[in-house]
Amino acid sequence: MASKDPLWIEHANLDKGALGKKAKSAGMGTQSFAKKHDSSPGKLGKQSRLAETLSKLRGKGAVK
Repeated sequence: MASKDPLWIEHANLDKGALGKKAKSAGMGTQSFAKKHDSSPGKLGKQSRLAETLSKLRGKGAVK
């Protein structure tokens, strides 16, 4: 279900760089690691899905 909160990203609990560190330790890039683990349960899956969502926003020019 989609969030009704227009400021959802401000309320997201972000641990900046955590997914990148996990990807680096696995010897992968961040986006490929996120795509591989987007269906994982728990915090890793949430981080991966958020990374994919934010990359889509960045691709459209919404985030600079």
